[in-house]
Amino acid sequence: MTTLTSVGIDIASKKFDATIWIEAKKYKNKVFANTPDGFHAFLLWLAPYGLPLATFIHDAGYLVSVENPARIHAFGQSELIRNKTDKGMLK
Repeated sequence: MTTLTSVGIDIASKKFDATIWIEAKKYKNKVFANTPDGFHAFLLWLAPYGLPLATFIHDAGYLVSVENPARIHAFGQSELIRNKTDKGMLK
């Protein structure tokens, strides 16, 4: 399975700042050393956040689908569905 992740990198001589977009309006930032050790740490950090859990569930024998949150959000908008997730609405 191929997962595309948007990443922004600002490189300086001794460090680089990286930003990974998790959802349409959410992102995480982290600073790494501009060295081979920093590059390795960046690759470990870059691994998609939900992928290890999805792999674990799949390995346990369950069917798993990893979807793009923006696609799910756009579908909800096309169906005129409100995004209401508090527990009181789930009754």
